[in-house]
Amino acid sequence: MRKCFKAIILAFVTMMLIAGARTMLVKGQAINPEIAVIPEKNTANIGEAFTINITITSYFEIEVNRWEIKLKFAPGILSIMNKTSDIKQGDFLTNAGSVLPLQIDNTTAGWLVIGQSLEDAEDSASGNGTLVTVKFTVAGYGYSKLDLTDTKLYRPDFTEITNTPYDGEFRLKLLRLTPESGTAAVLIEGFGLLDGRFVSIQWDENDVKVLPEGLKTDNQGNFLAMLVVPTPTVSGSHNITATAKGDLPENTLKAIFTVVAQTGPAGPQGEKGDKGDTGATGATGATGEQGPAGSVPLEYTVPSLLLALVALIIAIYAILKAKKS
Repeated sequence: MRKCFKAIILAFVTMMLIAGARTMLVKGQAINPEIAVIPEKNTANIGEAFTINITITSYFEIEVNRWEIKLKFAPGILSIMNKTSDIKQGDFLTNAGSVLPLQIDNTTAGWLVIGQSLEDAEDSASGNGTLVTVKFTVAGYGYSKLDLTDTKLYRPDFTEITNTPYDGEFRLKLLRLTPESGTAAVLIEGFGLLDGRFVSIQWDENDVKVLPEGLKTDNQGNFLAMLVVPTPTVSGSHNITATAKGDLPENTLKAIFTVVAQTGPAGPQGEKGDKGDTGATGATGATGEQGPAGSVPLEYTVPSLLLALVALIIAIYAILKAKKS
């Protein structure tokens, strides 16, 4: 009997502890259903598109008959090209029954209001799933928060279910220099940092002053500054870095500026100059050694032989003539 009584007391205490723990979790909102932008971090190039899912995750039994969300984004960076094809219903409500068409309002720039409900007012959905899928097209560089500013879940009796929203973000980073080379000054444009952050500029890892002073990003994470080239006589490539104060390392922007050598290229060849005066005659060189005797050329030898032969004939003729007389 005593053992049975102890078992009853133990079971009662255990149930009270479980109930107390559940109550503490509910009060701390640790088990509220969550509505989130998935994926949380997004990027794409200008003209490209990316897709996000608005999901619901519940940690206990909930009864959802209708939902509504308001999503805020930067209209200069992101756009929705066609609300019919770019916004599609998810599977959360359709798994529970027939649904009414999505209700979509994107008439206000930078805002998207979407809602949907089950066709039967007494039906309800629970568990996890996707509420809606949204496709954005990238229109510009910069940072845009994908801000779930208002998320609502309703039961069949129209009472609201408390939920916890989790935002997402889009970021397309760029550090643009104008011009990209020179010797005097450079205009620095930064895109894609977090908004409202002080920005420091480094030249080859050394902090430099820019205009305006107290440089900060705007509400889209962008900034514009002017830098006077610190080393105009040191030609070659130099690293320019922009860092948002208190920001994460991946939000640092970098670019390369080329300082142009100040020595200009070689000019065209000049015209040929006038002929200079003739220089003085140089001194006579030393007499060279006597060379070997050369042979008499044939054109001189033959006539000499002929003349000698003729002379010999004449002499013989004279001698013969003298003997006859």
